[in-house]
Amino acid sequence: MKNILLILQHEYITRVSKRSFVIMTLLGPILIGVFYGSIAMISYYQFSDTKSVKVAIHDPYNSLGRHIENNPYYEFIFVDDIPKTKQDIKEEKTDILLDIKNNQGDSISLVAKNSLSITDKQDLKQIISSQYFNNRLHEKGLSKAIIDSLR
Repeated sequence: MKNILLILQHEYITRVSKRSFVIMTLLGPILIGVFYGSIAMISYYQFSDTKSVKVAIHDPYNSLGRHIENNPYYEFIFVDDIPKTKQDIKEEKTDILLDIKNNQGDSISLVAKNSLSITDKQDLKQIISSQYFNNRLHEKGLSKAIIDSLR
C-alpha cells in the first residue's frame, strides 16, 4: 500500500509540474469562454437582423379578401402573374410565393428560393388560417370588431 501511495505522489508531481499542465489549466477555461461567447455573438447577430420576408400571394378565388395585415416579420402582397413573381424570387425581389389552388384554402403551393424553417411555415400557416377564419365569420355577418372581441 505504501508503494502505491509513493507511485501516485510521484506521478502527480511529475504531471502537475509540467509546463503544459499549467498552461492548459489557465487556458482551458478561457478557451471554453471564447467558444461559448462566439456562439452567443453569432446567434445574437443572426436573430437581430429583422429584415421582413416579402410574401407574394396568388389568390385567383379572392378567398382571402385581397388583404392581409403586415407584421414586423412578413410583408404580404397579392399578385396575378405567377411567372413574373417566380422571376422576382430568382432575382431576390420577393422571398416567397403562396399559390392558392382552391377556394377553401386547403391546397396551397409554396415557392421559395431557399427552404423555409419549420417556424416560418407554421407562422405562415397560422396567418393564412386566421385570415380564412376571419373571412368566413365576416361572410356570416359578424363585424371586425365582434371578431376581434371574440379572440
